[in-house]
Amino acid sequence: MIVKLLREARLDLLAASTFYDRQRNGLGDYFLKCICEDLERLESLAGIHERRGSYLRILSKRFPYMICYHIADEMIQVVAILDCRQSPDSIDRRLSDH
Repeated sequence: MIVKLLREARLDLLAASTFYDRQRNGLGDYFLKCICEDLERLESLAGIHERRGSYLRILSKRFPYMICYHIADEMIQVVAILDCRQSPDSIDRRLSDH
């Protein structure tokens, strides 16, 4: 299956990468590399993950982030890449916007 990041998910990645680069130079690039590895893993494992509302989610192996997605027409659509340290209500509100 093909993984497609929707606009909101791409914005999530940009914001998180910027955040980590502010913590330490180069950490944002490492974050992106790790998330890309998680997305590659998703290509073969899509559909087996925990459901959160109407979305499935996979947890990043190295960072406290979740990748929220759904499967439509043989495509994995990533709708959000969220920091798990947010309040559950904040995460639920963000996902209910879709």
